[in-house]
Amino acid sequence: MATFYSALHYVQMYFARFSMEIKGHDARFEEIKKDKRLINALSSYRFLYDLSMRARYECVLIDSGTYRKDARPRLDQIKKQVDHALADAEKARIG
Repeated sequence: MATFYSALHYVQMYFARFSMEIKGHDARFEEIKKDKRLINALSSYRFLYDLSMRARYECVLIDSGTYRKDARPRLDQIKKQVDHALADAEKARIG
């Protein structure tokens, strides 16, 4: 679950940069879909969300192998996408 919430905070940081306050998972998914800079992170974000929901509500144990092989690489991809999106937005603002 912590991996998903880390991803959520990266995405929220991105939206906050543009003074957007996104409340709720459904609204956040919709905003990611609409944002051309973040759309490439959507599948990883959805994977982490689903994994988190299974762990939280179905009590599915997420082992270290799943974390290393599946969850962590997706979190890294989201962070990279958000960092790239913020840099791209900054370039557009300046240039």
